[in-house]
Amino acid sequence: MNNIRKKFLHNIIAEILELPLNKVIWAYQNKMPRQTPPYVLLRLFGMKAEGQEEIRNTEIDDVKKIFVSQSIILEVQYFAGTTIKIDPTQELEKLLRQLENPEIVEKFFVNRLAVFDHEQIQDLTTLIDSQTYEYRALVELRVRFNSEIESNLGAIEELKIAGAVESF
Repeated sequence: MNNIRKKFLHNIIAEILELPLNKVIWAYQNKMPRQTPPYVLLRLFGMKAEGQEEIRNTEIDDVKKIFVSQSIILEVQYFAGTTIKIDPTQELEKLLRQLENPEIVEKFFVNRLAVFDHEQIQDLTTLIDSQTYEYRALVELRVRFNSEIESNLGAIEELKIAGAVESF
């Protein structure tokens, strides 16, 4: 998944959840200060090819585009903090319903992405300090996209065929 698509996913999730862009962050960023809730943590994992590659012609004879349909899991974890002003499971439910909205689906289509499935929302609320709950929830989205590379496959310049023909 390239950075343009990752930026789109970041921005569209912030838009749907009505959070500032700096409140939606990617996992594994070094020296990232602890965020104040509410915020969302995104993580991509489990990328796999979904079928045979497709080789397409380009305007240049020797250069071909190689397309492979890929799927990846996008984990969206909503941290709501220690007060129940925001229910993180309801926020993720809102996210899932908006991903079915034709306007949002069109934005994904323009960016050549599709959310085609999701897991159940998990409530990950935990007890911290033996008396305070931190409210958070998680959902995993299945995202599909095409991996595209251009390759100069070269031209066959010479072909030698050797063999014998037998008659019956």
